Amino acid sequence: MSEVMKSRFHEVVPESQLLTMSAPDVEKAVKIAFEVVGYTPKDSFKKIVDRAWGESTATELWEFVYDVWRLDNGS
Repeated sequence: MSEVMKSRFHEVVPESQLLTMSAPDVEKAVKIAFEVVGYTPKDSFKKIVDRAWGESTATELWEFVYDVWRLDNGS
């Protein structure tokens, strides 16, 4: 499932570098990506995004979205 979601997020998330985005824009993009793929976070959305922000090494937006999903999903 993990590789499927990784590919799906790569498909649906607009190409963007995290360094060029504000935190609210990243949060909004994650929320939109989750809606597009039909995923509902198991934990508090804000809490899981904040956790990913501290743990992720992503440079691309889609990678960060995947990291948020992975942390929430326990994958």
